[in-house]
Amino acid sequence: MRRADVQPCAKTEMKPVSPWFLPRASEGSRHTWGAVILGLMSRPIVSGGEVPVNLSSTWTEEAGSQIICHVELYPILLIKHALSKRLEGARVKWFIDNEAAKDSLVAGFSASVVSRKLVLQFYREQFSKPSANWFARVPSYSNIADGPSRG
Repeated sequence: MRRADVQPCAKTEMKPVSPWFLPRASEGSRHTWGAVILGLMSRPIVSGGEVPVNLSSTWTEEAGSQIICHVELYPILLIKHALSKRLEGARVKWFIDNEAAKDSLVAGFSASVVSRKLVLQFYREQFSKPSANWFARVPSYSNIADGPSRG
């Protein structure tokens, strides 16, 4: 089993950024996610999407029917990859609506093979463009990304 190594972020002037994420509950083979990103630009960035069916099908084959943790990790990896240059050197607060996903990111490891792959990919991005990350759980009713996750 592999675990992501911890790498300190360079001590520079850090910019605060606060992404919020909330994937929706699964409906059959459809899995959606939403994101509200604050502090990166002058206005919030609001985004959402659907996990590709071929990807969620692969997760189901490898991990069984309970893939909500993977659905939670997926948009975090997408945002980390897509905004890696902008997030580099930032203090990033990741508000996550799933305890297992949050714990996997904090530990840099998951017992689930699929979650572990996603977490390791997040940390590959982290090592190439480091940011100071803080992961916290936010309940659905308090999550401002609830609307974007519904489409």
